[in-house]
Order: sequence, then structure tokens, then C-alpha cells
Amino acid sequence: RSGASCTFAPCALPNVEDATLGIAFVLPSGYVASTDATGADESLRAAFEKASKGSVPHTISIRRYVIESGKTATDTILAHTIFESSGMQASSMKQFTSKKIAENTFSCVQLERFEGTIHTACYLARSADVLRFEVLEKDVETWTDPKLVVDTLPQHKAFYTLLERLQVY
Repeated sequence: RSGASCTFAPCALPNVEDATLGIAFVLPSGYVASTDATGADESLRAAFEKASKGSVPHTISIRRYVIESGKTATDTILAHTIFESSGMQASSMKQFTSKKIAENTFSCVQLERFEGTIHTACYLARSADVLRFEVLEKDVETWTDPKLVVDTLPQHKAFYTLLERLQVY
């Protein structure tokens, strides 16, 4: 503890805490804070990257969407889910898979599976907001294989381990 308010110093990587979001987690091995994760997107709360075989890194990011007055968490999730390549918006929660990971239940969906890239998002609905955790895995040589189990890919496994260790307070 330090300072006038006797608060704890932030943990060093791989431990990450965002007190404003009320979450903490352990960052998967090899990921570092992204220096390119800036811009006008106010929903983006954190982004981490790991080198891939190509020039574009694997990424894990966290976004926060406030549930607007008169709307539900479901409305918020659907409004912020766009399938890449097609540009189509999600129309039903039937497009998502419910995943119980440790203490939390996530609504997960594959946003993209194209040219060696697989992009998955998992939403955590809370009373006032929805957190979107996402992984963008590059260099997937078997991306066209219909028998591919995406959850077994290395970066997806690391992502689900992050969600398993997620603490929400």
C-alpha cells in the first residue's frame, strides 16, 4: 500500500486489474499491452497482443458497452455484434453459445473465420453494462476444415484460460 489513500499499487503483467470495470485477470503468456490500441472507440478498454507468424499479431481485447435506458443486455449484445466479412448484424441470441466458465456465464459467438483468421467474442452481461472479451487468432492453417474445433486452437485456449481466471467484483 502507498500514497495518501493507502491503496495497493497496480499489479504488474501478467496480472491485470481494471478497477473502473471491477475486473482482474491473468494475461496469457506472451501477450503484452498493445501500443496501437488507441483511437475514437470509447468502448475499447484494453488490448493485448502476441506475435504471430505473420505481420499482424494475435490480439485479446476488452470492450465495455453501457446498457442504455429502456434496453436490455440482450439488446446491447445484439447491437454490438457484427459478423465480419459479411457485415451483417446478429439478429438473435440463437446465434450465440452460452458458456459457463468458472463463476461466469458468457454468450460467445464466432465473428470471423476467413483467410487464416478466427475472431471470437464472449459477452458478459452485468446489471448496468456488457463486457465483450474477444480473441483474434491469426495463422490458422486449417481454418477451412469443417471439423476444426476452434476452442482447441492455441490462442483460443489461452483466451478461455483468461476467462476462467477472470475475477469480477
